[in-house]
Amino acid sequence: MQRIHATFKEIETSGTELECFRASQRQERSAVSYRIKDLVQEINKQKELEQYLQQRYGDLVAKQEHIQRLLEYKLQLKMQEEIAARDHAEAEKSLKRQDEKMEASSPSGACLGFREKRNG
Repeated sequence: MQRIHATFKEIETSGTELECFRASQRQERSAVSYRIKDLVQEINKQKELEQYLQQRYGDLVAKQEHIQRLLEYKLQLKMQEEIAARDHAEAEKSLKRQDEKMEASSPSGACLGFREKRNG
């Protein structure tokens, strides 16, 4: 009799456990749909963020390339200005040497007219 009573008690406990597992299963099935929904939303947010960041990166790369071209252009202009200044300085030196040669080889008043024409 005691064995029968223990067996019924075990059957009752197993039935209670089975109901608990079934309730847990129902809750998990319900929770899975919410988890999937949340994960899909998170994935969509990440996709949007990635798209935004890719666009931002592209814009920044384009801006960097534009700035690089401007810097190269500015450097080119500076080099041209330096060449022009050097050429101008060399031309001035050449003219000064010519003036000095003319002053040395001619009477003192002869160069004044040439100088006045050039400076005037």
